[in-house]
Amino acid sequence: MIEPYVNENLRNRLRDNCSEGFEWSCYGIHNNSYTLFENKSLNPQVLKLLSKVELNFIYLDGLHTYDNLLRELHVYWKMLKPGGVIAGHDYCSNQTNDAPVCGLYTEFKGTKHNKPSQDQSEVVKAVQNWSSRYPNMQIHITTENFTAESLDRLGFNYSLVITSTRNPSWYYIKPTHICGSGKIVGGHVIQNPKCIHELVGQCKTQGTLLSLIILYYEDKDRMANLLNHYRSLWTPELQRYVHVTIIDDGSPRNKFDCDLMHGFKACCATIKEDITWNIGGARNLAAYVSPTPHLLFTDSDSFLSKSILEFSVDRAKAEDKRIFIDFPRVRKLSGNEVLSSHPAVMLLTKHSFWSNGGCDEDFVGSYGFTDVHFKKRLDQSGYKVVQVKKMLHVDPIISQFEDGSIRRDASMNKVLYQLKTQLILPWSNDCLRFNWSLTS
Repeated sequence: MIEPYVNENLRNRLRDNCSEGFEWSCYGIHNNSYTLFENKSLNPQVLKLLSKVELNFIYLDGLHTYDNLLRELHVYWKMLKPGGVIAGHDYCSNQTNDAPVCGLYTEFKGTKHNKPSQDQSEVVKAVQNWSSRYPNMQIHITTENFTAESLDRLGFNYSLVITSTRNPSWYYIKPTHICGSGKIVGGHVIQNPKCIHELVGQCKTQGTLLSLIILYYEDKDRMANLLNHYRSLWTPELQRYVHVTIIDDGSPRNKFDCDLMHGFKACCATIKEDITWNIGGARNLAAYVSPTPHLLFTDSDSFLSKSILEFSVDRAKAEDKRIFIDFPRVRKLSGNEVLSSHPAVMLLTKHSFWSNGGCDEDFVGSYGFTDVHFKKRLDQSGYKVVQVKKMLHVDPIISQFEDGSIRRDASMNKVLYQLKTQLILPWSNDCLRFNWSLTS
């Protein structure tokens, strides 16, 4: 249980002796072992001690700011056993319609009794944003209509209850099994046979050395333009050495048709669930199914130049173990061309990708930091990284699509990134947390 501070009333209730009748020990609560930490909920020493155990029940009633609760949710969720309950207080808002309205102060608040309590919209926002990562979990909200009489009928002394408001609590039950097709161990993915995936044929190397990886979602016209662009560049050497891997990232309506890949050595994988911002998961799946030792990750808005493709093939033929990032690109914005580097385009070996931990799927569900966290881990691991934008002989990528209607709020993943880089949260090695199928 996380409280903002330990007051004297709480200390008295924790006394082992039953001397005045309001101690929890009078009701057998002392029979449950407990340890009192008088410290911040995110204190590294406390977290280090708690990380050694799995908890059945966690109740968060600490500092009710968005950032603090979001950090607590990320950290304490990892400590919860499958089937356990994570909960918290004050799930209410006076500003939105998607949460209960905050209640009145109770008699325990003295002069504020029966006056409207403080708005808790930041609690609602933090819980909703965090839970968006787990779309199959259901939120439960309590009804706070207890009275002294109703508690007495349950054999519960009303003097044990000290609550300033009748604001509801929220809680989630952690699933007993979250699908994950593998664990990343020693630069390889070890399969988890409990998870469903369908293999219709398989991705075959056919003498190829490099996989060109393209992520698809819903937009058939964009993909058609992209494939026509590559067909116009395809030389006999590219045909010989390049395999194309298409990942349909859970398109709910316009699923990708692998028959469109005529003329390429290719295979297609389809993620069965439409998971918000699942770029990291889709990249992991692409690395998992691609048959070649080298991988060239691209973005769906990126038209790679012929010189970039030929450069990548040359590096694959030379068995170059270096990691190539920051490919130059030209973005067309409001009629103007802007030269920059592309954060999502990257060339590396499959072994380097998995040795670096792949993409941490804890970032799935919210926008941002997919490329940032992967490159941060590269820095920490000491890999030889080359910035391609400094190589003058490589023509730039052309980025032709900018969708301003997409909501890009990176605040949640920024918090997660800080927790992981500060070593408060570990990097995850649990990957492919979804069902998928493969066709070739």
